[in-house]
Amino acid sequence: MSKKVLVLGLGNFGSELAKRLTHEDIEVTGIDIDHNLVDLHKDSITNVVEGDATKDQVIKELEVSMYDFCIVCIGHDIGVSLTMVALLKKYEANIIYARAINAIHKQILSLLRVKYIFEPEIESAGRLAMQIASRMVFDTFPISKNYIAVEIDVPKSYENLKLEDIKINEEIDVLMLKRYSYVENPFERSELYHPPAYEYTPHKHGKTLIHQNDRLVIFGPVEKIRNYIKIYDKENQV
Repeated sequence: MSKKVLVLGLGNFGSELAKRLTHEDIEVTGIDIDHNLVDLHKDSITNVVEGDATKDQVIKELEVSMYDFCIVCIGHDIGVSLTMVALLKKYEANIIYARAINAIHKQILSLLRVKYIFEPEIESAGRLAMQIASRMVFDTFPISKNYIAVEIDVPKSYENLKLEDIKINEEIDVLMLKRYSYVENPFERSELYHPPAYEYTPHKHGKTLIHQNDRLVIFGPVEKIRNYIKIYDKENQV
């Protein structure tokens, strides 16, 4: 059975989340008070509802307890966000995710016992900062406050080694090798293009030889990862 998700707020973040969930074959209902936003996204989200989700009757009629997840995506008004959360709890929503605008908002959501609080601006800023700070970093995946997984360019010193032979240190683990699957363009045979298709090799199955342009996904404490990346960049300065 498909999961059911209620997305409250169809601004830039909420609408993008709702569309991506819909693309994953999840049954999504998006609600927003703005008629223009509802009309804009009606063809790209499973269901859209025009309504004020700070009103008791609106939340009651949505039957929020029937959804697996309710996600409050409001990013402009703490009062609106907290009212939505309070009403979701009143009508026994199962799992609530809520977007925090700032530290005070996050603290209040915690006091309301919202387990899943996300801060997309802070998380995106952290990811972008690490990517800009080092040319070896392609993406980051925060696991917790203290641990992170990072997709990095393979250091030249690792080329032609077996994946299983790569050992960074005792605190940083190599999770897998990521390699592009290049596909010939049937319409432009003189060119190559690479759609989002990759080959992944877990470290424990690491007989694969590492090639130039491969990437590694590594995992460890945030500060240890940062220090490793700084050392790499220093050693590979041109």
